[in-house]
Parts: sequence; C-alpha cells; structure tokens
Amino acid sequence: TVAKDDTLQLIAKTLPVDGPITWTSSDDTKATVSDDGLVTGIATSGSATITATAGNANATVTITCSAGA
Repeated sequence: TVAKDDTLQLIAKTLPVDGPITWTSSDDTKATVSDDGLVTGIATSGSATITATAGNANATVTITCSAGA
C-alpha cells in the first residue's frame, strides 16, 4: 500500500547477473513508477499493477492506493 504523495522503493534483480530492467505502471492515475523502481502514490483509492521487465522475463506487484494517515 502506498498513500497519496508517498513513495515506495521496489527492487528487482536479474540472475545470474544484473541487467537492464524496465518499470511500468498499469495506471498512472493511481501510481507512477520511475526508471529505478520508485513508486509514487497519485490517488487516494484504487490500485495499479507495477511490472518489472528484463528481456523475456517479468514480475508484477499490485500497489493499493490509500489516503494515508
């Protein structure tokens, strides 16, 4: 979960050696993700799927948005 205007650092590694990773968000109106995996909450509700892609492999995580404390 990430609150509006808060950030969350995601980390992805490729094995056996580190390689380039591309980060994408399924919905930039809910959460954005930078080139280095830093997720920023944009909305106070809803969710977005963040995908890390390296070559033919990918991994996803669902980020839930909240209003915060």
